[in-house]
Amino acid sequence: MIYPSVKLYSLSQLKNISKNFCTEIEKAKNGSESSLSFIENNISKNKFNTDTHKFQVMVIGGSKFETAIVEKIDRKIKFVNYKVKNLPLMKNKNVFLTFIKNNLYKNIDLLSVNFAYALKPLLRNGILDGILISVSKEHEFKGLINKKIGEEIEKYFEKEIKVTVANDLVCLVLSTKGDFKEDEVVGGVVGTGINFGGFSDRNHVVNLESGNFNKFKQTKSGKQIDKESIKPTEHIFEKEVSGAYLYKHFNIICNKVELKSTKELSGLAEQKGESEISKIAQKLIKRSASLIASKIAGVSMFKKNKDLVVIIEGSLFWNGWNYKNMVMKYSNRILGKNSIKFIKIENSNLKGAAKLVV
Repeated sequence: MIYPSVKLYSLSQLKNISKNFCTEIEKAKNGSESSLSFIENNISKNKFNTDTHKFQVMVIGGSKFETAIVEKIDRKIKFVNYKVKNLPLMKNKNVFLTFIKNNLYKNIDLLSVNFAYALKPLLRNGILDGILISVSKEHEFKGLINKKIGEEIEKYFEKEIKVTVANDLVCLVLSTKGDFKEDEVVGGVVGTGINFGGFSDRNHVVNLESGNFNKFKQTKSGKQIDKESIKPTEHIFEKEVSGAYLYKHFNIICNKVELKSTKELSGLAEQKGESEISKIAQKLIKRSASLIASKIAGVSMFKKNKDLVVIIEGSLFWNGWNYKNMVMKYSNRILGKNSIKFIKIENSNLKGAAKLVV
């Protein structure tokens, strides 16, 4: 069977996308109309007295849930009672709050939540919280849009509990605090979802909600995926490159082959031999990596071509077929120099949530 070809973006197209991404960041920062956000999270006042008791962290990701108890020993944090499992689709408020209740450990009165969805941050009695402004990755959260997530959790429990919440990108950037210079750090989520951001100063972390970026030419399969999604016209870039959608591009192109995940797509790309469907899988992953590289190059341009330390979280980036190497290669080609260092921080999801508190 002959399948449609998968077109890759040329180097000149990728350079143009990088410039567009840089321009969109600048517009968002200045308050002009942009496909991006420039959401500053105030992390300076979000402190609790945790010297005498433990607290819990939860990571509500795109497809995974993680949680642990945090102990503070000699000014260092330690994670115990760690568990991870698949996250069910969060259809509505009741599903979400019941899930939180079922996974809250006994005798916990302080909870920090790393939340992988678009939040408008606010300080609520000195506690960082967030209003849910949009959903993605096919989760709906009906009844929670325009609600303060931390406050809703607090109201749900009969016992007194304090809850602080921040976007996953914010937590990822926070996980680096004290280890690198703030102005050189960029945080990137490249997994089920896509996002980038960083410090604007030592007390503020910016979330760009970069999955919404739309100043690039959509692919034919990307347009179909967008049309069939629960939020058409939103998160255009994310639908083009992220783990939640990448395998769907393959299913559209190879309509006689049904993959169920991007992990399967990556496995297909790794197969030895020169099969046509294997080559299609490889090209789809390569195209995704090139678009991610264009964003990273765009951030570098925004930061006046500084050398960057990019902290990445996400299984697509670290486990996808040849993904990291391709992002590095394309980043260097777009910028014309080797100025990006990619870092993985162990337990960054948990560590970032913990640093909202300690």
